[in-house]
Amino acid sequence: MSSLSVAESWCTANASCSGFTTRIAPDPTTGYKVYFKHDQSNLNTDANWTSYVKAADAPAGAGAQQVWAKPQPGGAVAVLLINGGGVNGTSEMQHSIKLADIGLKSGGAITVRDIWKKADAAPLAASVTAFEPATVAPRSSSFWLLTPKSAQA
Repeated sequence: MSSLSVAESWCTANASCSGFTTRIAPDPTTGYKVYFKHDQSNLNTDANWTSYVKAADAPAGAGAQQVWAKPQPGGAVAVLLINGGGVNGTSEMQHSIKLADIGLKSGGAITVRDIWKKADAAPLAASVTAFEPATVAPRSSSFWLLTPKSAQA
């Protein structure tokens, strides 16, 4: 792809594309490198890369309740929940997030850190297959870091 606008146009025109990652600045020898994603696959986590999410796939609108996950170094995953309050603006948000959906494998214990509170929460046992964060109040958010214990060794 020769430019970000070409990549964005291609992604918008293709139903199977839900977004892409690319270097923030083009590589001087090859131009832009673009990696397209399908079905919410993991994106490049290098700080020199940025992600584009197709507008049709991005939750939007007043009251939207959103869950965002981004792989971090060492196998950890950052999870951000944003509660716009639902249709009436007063709905609490309770979400169960499958670990496999955010790139974490079951079978090992996972530490949980509440980023906003700067405190550790109860770890997830090896048998747990989903992360169920505390309820998020309307017009609020919660931010978590999930780290497999194997990555901490």
